[in-house]
Amino acid sequence: ESGEQRIPAWIKSVAANQVVIEAEAAVARRAVLLDLAYPGWTVTIDGQAAEPGMYEDMYRAVEMPAGRHEIVWTYLPASFRLGAAVSITAVVLWLSLVIWLWRR
Repeated sequence: ESGEQRIPAWIKSVAANQVVIEAEAAVARRAVLLDLAYPGWTVTIDGQAAEPGMYEDMYRAVEMPAGRHEIVWTYLPASFRLGAAVSITAVVLWLSLVIWLWRR
């Protein structure tokens, strides 16, 4: 949007599932990461959970209070958590079956 003022921001690190940004603003602002929003991204500001939002219906954004802050975006989709739970359950059941058969 044309009336919005840009704020200084620095990308501190980028990984497959995490982006760490340092940003500074004199007043509360919306910090926008020009990376496509996708379900599964969470965000913290200075270690405190924040509400992820969207900018122009396609980019990740978060409302940031005034001051200098560390913004951490972390990707952990529900499908990953579900897959991990199913895998752990399968391993536990398999080990239980092996132990049961071994003791017979």
